[in-house]
Amino acid sequence: MFCPNCGTEVGGNEKFCPNCGTELDQSSRISNNSSTGVVNANTSQPYYQNVSGTGTMGIQATSIVAYMTWIGFLVAYLAGDKEGAKFYMNQALVFHLFSLLCFVPFIGWLWAIYMLICFILGVIWAAEQESKELPLIGQIKLLN
Repeated sequence: MFCPNCGTEVGGNEKFCPNCGTELDQSSRISNNSSTGVVNANTSQPYYQNVSGTGTMGIQATSIVAYMTWIGFLVAYLAGDKEGAKFYMNQALVFHLFSLLCFVPFIGWLWAIYMLICFILGVIWAAEQESKELPLIGQIKLLN
């Protein structure tokens, strides 16, 4: 069983999550599934977790952290689930590379507004685990 709040594996007899302290009742617990995520019994929404064992961060966390900064991308690449979040890692890398054009005078300032919109969309889609490409630049594939 997993905690519906933080996703920590919890024994069947525990009343509180040992990680976050959330009270666990029988209807709020979620059970393990062999797919990329498990489904919360209350909301039928997938809770994405790291099932490949390749990193310490889950797919959703890796996807979001990759967008934050270059350092965030490196942390996600080194400590995250690269295989599970490959689509989002690629989108984040393309985003960071094209963000460098914001330093070009005048034209770059307009480009910065567009990149801010791409950043917001990318983070939202990564949080919701929607595999949507960023407008204009999302079709570029750098990571295989």
